[in-house]
Amino acid sequence: MRSAQLALRALRSHAALSLTRCPIRAVLHPVPAAPAPSPGVTVTPVTRANLSEHQGVRVESGLPLELARQLFSPSFAADPDVQLFTARLDGRPVGAAAAIRSGDVAGVYAVGTLAAARRRGVGTAATWAAVAAGRVWGCDTVVLQSSEMAYSMYAAMGFRTVVPYATFKRPTV
Repeated sequence: MRSAQLALRALRSHAALSLTRCPIRAVLHPVPAAPAPSPGVTVTPVTRANLSEHQGVRVESGLPLELARQLFSPSFAADPDVQLFTARLDGRPVGAAAAIRSGDVAGVYAVGTLAAARRRGVGTAATWAAVAAGRVWGCDTVVLQSSEMAYSMYAAMGFRTVVPYATFKRPTV
């Protein structure tokens, strides 16, 4: 048995810890062209002029306003290695994503869709927009970290798991 499997078995058996596994680190290579979004879904790049709309989606999803302004600041949005996207469903801003370039690899980050707009192609379209930014930058590989909820969406897009991710938590008393 591999040492990693032995370590997982030992940690699972420890009564004070619970284990959650999710195939979280994924890669897309080569980077394909993005398909058309679902009907009613549009995705636009964030500019200084529409940055507050992007921040608004983040706030509506539960991020405190001041934190949204700090994380998605004008200087961050203007960085040439960053591209933010706002996704709309029937014209209403309901989703967001970020692409960040590091050398010849692009990362997809902070993909989110408001709960009322989920399962309608918004997250997929926002992710494809971030992937397309990587293509424009000349990146031939795109990486991301997935939540368990979004993993099937990423797998359907062609992302494949590189390494499973395990989270250990102490139970609340």
